[in-house]
Amino acid sequence: MDSLKLATFFYTRVTNTIAQKAFIKSVTISFDYGDSFGNKYVSISYVAELNDKFHHLSAQEQELILETFAERHYYTFSLSTHSNRYGRQKCILPRLLEFKHIYLSLTLYVTAQLEAHLLADVSLNIQGIDYWPYLNYAEKYFTQLYDSNNYENLLSSHYKTDVVQYKRLHELSIKSKGIYHKQKKIFKVTDHESAGLQLLGMNSIRQILLSHDVPIKITGIKTVDEIHIHVPLYIKALQKEFKVTFDENFYSTDYKQQKLYQLRCLIEYLYDHYLTGEKRKIIEQQKSEFIKNFFIQEDDVLELKEGRLVVTESITLNEGDNIEIKYSILKNNLQKSIRKRIINLEQVSFYLKAADFKEHKEHVPIKRLSLLKRWMEKKKNKTSAFTFKSDLIREV
Repeated sequence: MDSLKLATFFYTRVTNTIAQKAFIKSVTISFDYGDSFGNKYVSISYVAELNDKFHHLSAQEQELILETFAERHYYTFSLSTHSNRYGRQKCILPRLLEFKHIYLSLTLYVTAQLEAHLLADVSLNIQGIDYWPYLNYAEKYFTQLYDSNNYENLLSSHYKTDVVQYKRLHELSIKSKGIYHKQKKIFKVTDHESAGLQLLGMNSIRQILLSHDVPIKITGIKTVDEIHIHVPLYIKALQKEFKVTFDENFYSTDYKQQKLYQLRCLIEYLYDHYLTGEKRKIIEQQKSEFIKNFFIQEDDVLELKEGRLVVTESITLNEGDNIEIKYSILKNNLQKSIRKRIINLEQVSFYLKAADFKEHKEHVPIKRLSLLKRWMEKKKNKTSAFTFKSDLIREV
């Protein structure tokens, strides 16, 4: 029925256009997807624009010609209705495929008729259907999902989002051409590889790329088949997404924790597989910052669990990222011994800051280890278990 109705729609308008061909400037045929109150449809439009010759006619003559084009200039091709809400998603894809074949055959006929009868200077603008994402993803998902038991959910979660993201992803890819040609080797990871880790879904990954303007290179024209991603800027985008998620109070606790875990795992995967050198630099930088800001520093006095007082020489992290302290033994006259040893933080009970130790030495006439030990009772601080842990989530 739709093919006959649409054929009638075109036939009437083409006939009227040819009858008034002397006054036709251009003919435009276009279509667009529509959704109104749960009714989904394709709206096909036929617009004939009149030329300057028409405007030189008398008012009566103009009115007669306008009556020729008085009919509604659009036709509604229904995809699904609100009343058919159960299973309507499943009917949309075959209806879109049906629309494609009807539209192609009829516009081919219309074009042939108009070109044969209109004046040579009339412009014909027929919207092509080859790069219409609603149709191209319909063809893709119809063959992939139609027999799936989870068809409705898959279609809702993937088809709609793919259609919406299609144009924006292509625009981002075009925008990224300059950096891609200069840094092709950095576009190492793909959206398929990222999604294959089963952490974030494909649509979520692509939305992060769009939200944070990550440079990409697309494979696929009618549909976005695969995306090659600029790895360093991808990581930065994931780090920003992590911060946004962490600061967001709208999410439920479970969802928030799950997404933070997924983002962290994906960031670590990218560093481990593509930016191992950068990962080492980041960890070394974080280790340096950790030691610089550690509560025990050079020249601090330490009280070991065995009771001995020693002076800190340096702080380091061993291969297991545990804290090691190099110290000098403190003599009875509060001078440092040349003997040095290395201990773990667990062997230290208390510490006295270097400034307090200096103050004590400057204000006591008699410098004795026993006097320092008594004086420290009110000044010393208790140590606590503390280990270094790298954090690849933080932006460097």
